[in-house]
Amino acid sequence: MSLAEAAQTFYGLEEYPWNAAAKSIVYMKSRLSWIFETYTDGGLVSSGQVDKFTTGAYYTYLLEMDDSGTIIGGEWVYDSDSDHPDFIWFPKAKPAADSVTSIGLSYADVSMLLAKSVACSDSSAATGSESAGSASPSAPASTAASTSGSTADSSPSVTGSASTGSGAATSTSASNSQA
Repeated sequence: MSLAEAAQTFYGLEEYPWNAAAKSIVYMKSRLSWIFETYTDGGLVSSGQVDKFTTGAYYTYLLEMDDSGTIIGGEWVYDSDSDHPDFIWFPKAKPAADSVTSIGLSYADVSMLLAKSVACSDSSAATGSESAGSASPSAPASTAASTSGSTADSSPSVTGSASTGSGAATSTSASNSQA
């Protein structure tokens, strides 16, 4: 949509007040879903219990685009203006196998512990290639997530995996509309 349309629709103004470099606006409504930690033992996905621990919220925002359709900014709108995540971090790839943090946390050690945890879990209950639910050595402690929007000429997107740290999974889905 044009800057003038966005200014009138979302702010009741004649001119868009936020980003002078913006050439067009895309309205987005996205759902962010996550899984709460639980003391339930075993795989939540394989047991069918994952939905009991999954929650989420819808967020609405405007993406400010340049002439080539690249996102150069944005603004929260409606209820999302006062109720939205402070940030979401999506790493683009797994760290190098030899990565070690400044406090000595080794990615190789964490991956090895995850693999051993999966291997030693109740293997007699295994029914497929993953014996302990959704964790696997090839996907250590993260889950894929993406959000995308599009303009008439291009499809800007952000794709990566949400860092989980405590076993929580995160995903997003988005839809857009242009006036």
